[in-house]
Parts: sequence; C-alpha cells; structure tokens
Amino acid sequence: HGEVIDREKYLVFHTPSNPGHYWGNYLLFPNPPKPPDFDRWRDLFYKEIGHQPAINHEAYGWDSPSGELGNIEPFQKAGYGISQCSVMTTSKVTMPPNFNHDIHVREVTTDDEWIQAARCGSSLSETTTIVSKRVEQNMIAWQVLKKKEEGAWYGAYLKGKFVGGLGVYITNDTCIIEEVATYPEFRRQGICRTLVYHVSVQALKHFDIKRLSLIADNEGSAKRIYEQIGFETVEQQVGLYKT
Repeated sequence: HGEVIDREKYLVFHTPSNPGHYWGNYLLFPNPPKPPDFDRWRDLFYKEIGHQPAINHEAYGWDSPSGELGNIEPFQKAGYGISQCSVMTTSKVTMPPNFNHDIHVREVTTDDEWIQAARCGSSLSETTTIVSKRVEQNMIAWQVLKKKEEGAWYGAYLKGKFVGGLGVYITNDTCIIEEVATYPEFRRQGICRTLVYHVSVQALKHFDIKRLSLIADNEGSAKRIYEQIGFETVEQQVGLYKT
C-alpha cells in the first residue's frame, strides 16, 4: 500500500494514503548514525518525505541486526524517541500459561467488526484527530489485503464483546503477525496470548508457510508472552522518531 524507493545509500519508505504512520513513512539506512548524520539524515528526510504538508513526524531506521545504536546522542538531546524491538520467529507454537478459554477468536468480516477493530487500535494511544485518521487509514489497508486474499484481521471476543485484535499477512513462506492490540481495560486477562496462540495455530495449519514472525517492543511485557508461545528472537530492530 506504499512504495519503497532505493536511493542506493538509503531506502525511502512512503505510504501516501497514511501520512500519520511513522513506520510507513521513514528512511532506512545501512548503518547506525555517525556524528555527521544528525543534520544529514534530517535534511534527507525533509527532501524525501517531510516537505509534504501532511507529514508531521520524522522517523529513521538502520539495518543493524545486533541492535547497535551508534551515535544517537544528538537525536536524543533534540527530543527524538528510540524504538528498540526484537524480531521473533517460530515454526511451532505451544499453548501458553494463563490461556483464557473464555476468549472466542474469529476473523473480522463485517463493517461493524472492522469499526470495532479500529476503535481497539485507537485505544492504545491518546485519542487525537491524527491518531484516529492513521488508524482509520490503516484498517482500510487491511481490508484491501483481505479482499485480495493476502491478509486477514482477527478479533478476540469475551462474552460477545470485542476486546482485542491483530492482523496477519503472508510474504513468501512466512506469516507476519502485526499490530496486536487489547483494550486497556481488558488487559491481564490472557487475551493477547490467547489471540496470538490461536491465530498462530490456524496459520500453521491452513497456510503454506514455514514460519511465523512478529516484532516485540523490548521494553514491553508482550515479548515474554511471545516467548511462552514459542517465538525466539532472531535479530534486533532499532529506530528513531519524533513528532
């Protein structure tokens, strides 16, 4: 739903339909930042993406599987946040502890269910016009994937109420799990682990894939949950961002 432009010395990721999506509109470099890169990267971002009126952020990543940070101090002093995540994969899953047998998981198909999925995604951030628009555009993209039979969105229901969701799509021989979300008021009830486990089982059973993959924030509790299901860290993913 976007484009990737190879500038030889860096890649440009651009999603015109969703300008509020940080990691759909960013620059990816081959190496961590060096001292001269603070000004250089910012100039490149403005040239490639930031000059557009709808873009209200900056975002940068670099291809360092070990998680090397490089010279990030100038960015941090200027108020940039750092994103440090683990890329995790597995080819076999195990039912995690605290599995919630009261959770019913099914694929989102109706307009009302898609609306509920968008509301759940919006609940993870302070509700603003920008956040709502970003989530709305994101869910439209997932609906397109569904229509093309290249992806799907699943909802977790507790006593008939939508309490969480996630999206999946297939690339080559891998099923990617993305955007796992649980309403804040329903956390600590095993919803996330139940949802990921159920969808993982179905994907391994019904899709022609060799592995499952997802990304977990190193600072969050989700990584430990994914490990209990069977996911293992294979590399690190690092980035910088600023509103």
